[in-house]
Parts: sequence; structure tokens; C-alpha cells
Amino acid sequence: MKLDTAHSEPITTQKPLPPLAKGLPLLGSSLSMLSDPLRYFLRMFQNYGPIFRIRVPGREYTIMAGLEANQLMATADEVLSSTEVFADLKHELGTEKLLVAMDGSAHRTRRKLQRTSYSRDSYVARIPQLMSTSEAEFRKWQVGEKIPVFRTLQRIVVRQLSTVLLNRAPGDNFESVRTLIHMNMLVSITKLLPPLALKHPSYVQAKKLLLQDGHDIIAEHLHSNERLPDLVDALLAERDEEGNPLTEREIIAEMIGSYNAGMDTVAGTVSFMLYAILKSPDLLARLQPEIDALFVSGRLNVDSLKDMPTLHMTVLETLRLYPVAPLLPRTAAKDFEFAGHCVKAGTPLFLVNGLTHFLPEYFPDPERFDIHRHTPEARKSRPPNAFAPYSFGAHTCLGAALAETQVMVLIAHLLHNFELQLDPPDFTVHMYFRPVPTPGDKLQVRILRHRTKTSA
Repeated sequence: MKLDTAHSEPITTQKPLPPLAKGLPLLGSSLSMLSDPLRYFLRMFQNYGPIFRIRVPGREYTIMAGLEANQLMATADEVLSSTEVFADLKHELGTEKLLVAMDGSAHRTRRKLQRTSYSRDSYVARIPQLMSTSEAEFRKWQVGEKIPVFRTLQRIVVRQLSTVLLNRAPGDNFESVRTLIHMNMLVSITKLLPPLALKHPSYVQAKKLLLQDGHDIIAEHLHSNERLPDLVDALLAERDEEGNPLTEREIIAEMIGSYNAGMDTVAGTVSFMLYAILKSPDLLARLQPEIDALFVSGRLNVDSLKDMPTLHMTVLETLRLYPVAPLLPRTAAKDFEFAGHCVKAGTPLFLVNGLTHFLPEYFPDPERFDIHRHTPEARKSRPPNAFAPYSFGAHTCLGAALAETQVMVLIAHLLHNFELQLDPPDFTVHMYFRPVPTPGDKLQVRILRHRTKTSA
């Protein structure tokens, strides 16, 4: 991309449009996009280079991938917009101030106000309460029982995130949370389903329940301050340029967004990580003493988590091989050039930030799970932006540190309490994009024995 570095304005010259990838008649690239978009884009990257176009019914996208695309995401926010991508979601949630749909100075200001709520410290401060949440689920598990991993972890993750961000678990509303988040992903963001899907009775009921739940949570916060500060407190304290507070609907929209931030991404990462560990007895044998020592010490805090290098490297390698957000939708905010091709303002984009995870020049034998890719020496040897689990730039995941901490604690707590086995033992996991990567519903583990009294 050519930029005038003094003014951050694109330099316009007559450059060709990106090449158009071959696709099926009428369907274009839609089937490949639905089945395994990351591997599909990797093949197209090898065929066409770092920028190309694809067609799906009724729409054309420009795809940008590779190290240069990641560097663009990290340094040129002014040409990449999120506003149009999330416009339908804003409308559905009844707000014009949804953080994820904002750009520029207003977005930066609101991120700064919410940063503390999404911090690692917010999670760690509530660890005893969060551990009780996990243990309440663990006590239901019996030796010999098969556990559906992803669905079970979704429930735990949502309860924990609700406790950290809202100071209240969703109770019986978990299915409503999942219905509302997934339907909006498919309709309002990715446009894979028509708007009519939002009229389905199950969705209408889920939305009604969560709006009422949000109203009740706000009322609780207004009438009591006997709690640790959370996201709702931060939202209630927000003021716009004229000094006006957020409306109740604007606050509820951000609360719903907080579920979206982790329900599938954190649950998916823990699921994939558990699979990778159980597939590697040597890795499990190396992790187990590190994990057990943490619980024996009774010192579960930020410093003790930093003293678990094997566990942390395992998290990072999971995020590499099973990235939580490997491709991100954006819109070109203005004309610019990239890799010898022009991109016009208003062009729908997909930036495939996770594609570099599978390039052998940065990660040799990229399909192999290897935690040693994340030693301090290995990390220094890679170019900046080759590892991209959380996106880049102004829209980098606000809760990345919280998410990593939650993943580490959940896995540690699980492996400290149980001896587990994949069921069947030779099971091979796949990434299903719904639309973020998940292991699907077939990943199961069998409880072989309780390792502690807490889980028995």
C-alpha cells in the first residue's frame, strides 16, 4: 500500500483491480466460504497473491491476506472501517453507539473508558467466585460419563463472563444468549441468512428475555454499589460530548456485546486446547505438575499465572493452530493501493489475519502442534504481526488479556480436577466456522477419574 506518511492520505494511481478468483456458476465461492474459509483463502493466496476478489450470491468481496495485510491492519486504521459492517447489528440492538461499530476518535475514547472492565485484573479479582462457577458444573460429572466439550464450556464461559462484566450470571437465560448471538452473527454481520430469520419466534423470545434481563441488571446497579466495579458501572458513568449519559438501550446493547466477545471464542479455544493436550500424552505429563503445583500453593493470581510457561505456550499454540478470529470483515473507508492493486472506497473486505499462522516461512510444518514456537527466542525470530490471534490496530480485541487468563484458569482447573480421555480416543477435531471457528458438537471427553475431592 502506498501512503503519504505525513498526512496518512492514500496516493491514487491507475492500478488494476485485484484478480477475481474462479468460482462455481451462480454460487461463486460461497460453498468454500461456508465449509472452511481459512483453508480456502490459503489456497487462493497461493494462487493469486495477497489480494484477490471472490463472489458469493449477490455480493463481491476483496480478500487481503499475508504479512503485508496484517501490517496494514496494524498501521492504517484510517482506511479500514467497521461502521458499515456492523450497521445492521446496531439497528437490531437499537443503538447508534455500539463500540464494535465505531471508528476514529469516538471509538478510541469509548475503548479507553471500558478497558479496565475487560482487563486481566478484573478476572483475577473474582477468581474464587469464578472457580465456584466451574466447580458447580464439575460436581455434576460422574466417572464414565461422556461430556460434550464445546457446549458445556460455552455455559461455563458465559456464566464467568457475566460475573466479571455484569456481576450477575445469566441464570436460565443461557439458551437465549446463544440464540441471540448466533442469529445476529448469521444475519446482521455475515449476511449468511436473510433478515426474515430475525422474525423466528425463538429469536423474538430470546431478544425479549435479554432486554428484560438487561433492564433488571441496570436497575440492580443503580440501587446498590456493594460489588466490584464492572462494565455496567463503566457504561453508566459514560458521557458523550454534550455530557449526556448513555440510554438504557445503548447500555444493554454493549452488555449483549460482552457475551459475543467470549461465548464462542473462549469456549472454542479451551475446547481446541483440551483436544490438543489429550492428543499429546507428553504435553499432558509436562503440564500436570505445573498445574497441580498452582493449586497446592493456593496462590492463583496474576503473578502465579505468569510462572506457568508451559501452560501459556500451550495457549498461544492453540491460538495459532485454531485462531479465534482468523478473518475479519471491514469496509474500505477511502481509495487505497495494496500490492499493486487498487481498492475503491466502499469495497467490502475480508482481512485474513490468521492466514500467516499457516505459512511455513513463519511457522515451519504449520499443521503440527508445537508449543516451542512460542519460547521467547522463537517469538523474537519472527517478523512483527506474523502471529495474529486477536487482530490488529484500533479494533484489536479489547478483552484479549482477560480471555487468555480465562483460558489458562479454565484448563488448569479442569485438568487438576479430572483425568480425561477423548471419546473415541482416535477422534480428530475439525474447525467449523459458525461463523467463528468452533470444534462442533462431536468433540467429547470421557471422565476416567476424579483427581480431587472437589470434583467428586
